[in-house]
This record gives sequence, structure tokens and C-alpha cells, in this order.
Amino acid sequence: MRRIQLNRAKLTTALLLTLSSLKDRGNALAGGIRATYFHYDWVVQANLLPFNSRGARGSVSAGRNWQLGDWNFTAAGSVYYRSSKYNDFYFGVEAEQSSDAFAEYEAGSGFTFVAEVGAE
Repeated sequence: MRRIQLNRAKLTTALLLTLSSLKDRGNALAGGIRATYFHYDWVVQANLLPFNSRGARGSVSAGRNWQLGDWNFTAAGSVYYRSSKYNDFYFGVEAEQSSDAFAEYEAGSGFTFVAEVGAE
């Protein structure tokens, strides 16, 4: 078996030089609303940030917990939405920034689904 040894310093320098071709994303100002509802062991939460200088985003989450003896169990699920303007700002690559490492890319809107379980 052949072992490959990587030089961390060279890789870090190469990555930083590659990333330097991308423009700084800067700051963004966001404003929105959040609503939270509690019902016994359940919690439901909705977030909407339509007033974002970089595009809109939002989420809906629901979760529940169970107490069994000294153990606390949790389960939750979430759906996140991000507009095409938001995704393109953070993940897009403009033509003047494209290179061998980063092709020109225009991101569309999208959803992310998350499920969580825990015990403590």
C-alpha cells in the first residue's frame, strides 16, 4: 500500500491563493420576523427574513422532547428556503471571477431539509 503524505502548509497556501480570486462578500443587513409556538412538549417556529440586502430566506421547524427517567430525548425537523438572489450572492461565481478552480456559476433558489435527534 502506497502512503501519500500531504504538505498542509502548501495546501493551505494554494487554497488561499485560489480563494483570493473570489470577491469579498461583504456585510449584509437583514430584518424579518420569527414566530414561536409551544404546546406541551412540542415547539414550532417559523422565521422569515424578506428584508435582506442579499436576498430572502426563511425556515419552519418543529420539535418535541421526551423525559424518560434521567434521560431527555429530542427530535426535530426543519425546512430552510433561500432565494436565488441570496444563494447567488453567497455561492455564485461571476464571469470575471471564474478560473480553472471556480467555473462561472449562477445559483438558483433552494430548500434544505434537516432532521435531528438527540439524547442527554
